[in-house]
Amino acid sequence: IQGEKLQFNLHNLVLDFLYEYAKQKGANLWDFDVMGENKARPEKRDRPPVKAEMFPLTYGAVETVSTKPMVAYTQLFHNGQPDRNETATINKQIKHHNTYTLTVDRGIDTGLSGTWSAGIPDVVGATSEISVKFSTLWGKTETTIKETTHSLNLVVNVPAETTVQVLLIISEEVVNIPWEATMSLQGYFAGEFERGGRR
Repeated sequence: IQGEKLQFNLHNLVLDFLYEYAKQKGANLWDFDVMGENKARPEKRDRPPVKAEMFPLTYGAVETVSTKPMVAYTQLFHNGQPDRNETATINKQIKHHNTYTLTVDRGIDTGLSGTWSAGIPDVVGATSEISVKFSTLWGKTETTIKETTHSLNLVVNVPAETTVQVLLIISEEVVNIPWEATMSLQGYFAGEFERGGRR
């Protein structure tokens, strides 16, 4: 797919070709099939329907668009003893939702959709997993939300006659991750024509 034509519909492309072929032969296009969805298409082992195969997603360099720190957990510890230090132990799990939006800006619309699981590049200190399901239609967007659990295990030293505040701050980042997935198309499309009352 080159130049400004960022996407095309495979079925429309086949239809345009078959209409032009029928015109050259002085016939009418009666029926057609591309990917085997038309049950009226006769089976021919040497002329199988078009089969689409998607290859794994690959990622480009991560670009951070914005960063917004947010307080995920806070607690105060007070030691009123005049002559003794104290300790406090924190065991806490904080759940956070990561949102991933994927947009197709260059692709072939075959009506095919699939699911891929791939590791998103490390952007928040831990590799998150995302399952991507999308059609290859240009402009198609899918959003996936995944829950991440942050564990806080900390021993806090609280000196005599002091108050200690513990803050867990999570930075919420918006990042752009360029990606691409190659599609392979192999096979034959078929057309049925009518001319002079015969097909």
